[in-house]
Amino acid sequence: MELVKYMASSLACFSRVRLVNDEQVMVSVAAESIRVVRMKWGGIVPAETLWEGFDRVQMGLMLRCSHEDAVALLDGFTGLVMLSTSAAHVKAQLDALDAETRPWRRTAGDRG
Repeated sequence: MELVKYMASSLACFSRVRLVNDEQVMVSVAAESIRVVRMKWGGIVPAETLWEGFDRVQMGLMLRCSHEDAVALLDGFTGLVMLSTSAAHVKAQLDALDAETRPWRRTAGDRG
């Protein structure tokens, strides 16, 4: 894996990672959301959203970092992507973390 681009400033907060299978994934942190996107055409064009979150507190719980710090969230998501083998693996990991930390998730005793 390779960190292709990383920017954490007041103007932009994103990273782009080339995975071991040569796919590229971008992590974009905005004021109200974080989006993880598979890129195509050499990392120039977004292909599909792998995961998107709008609850910063939940995202902080997912990655065990401060939900108030955009750079900490970017670093956490970028680290998770860099440890992944493919875009599908990134999606599976984020979906699993999302399900584990979602505040309204069902427990075994819930009905409905």
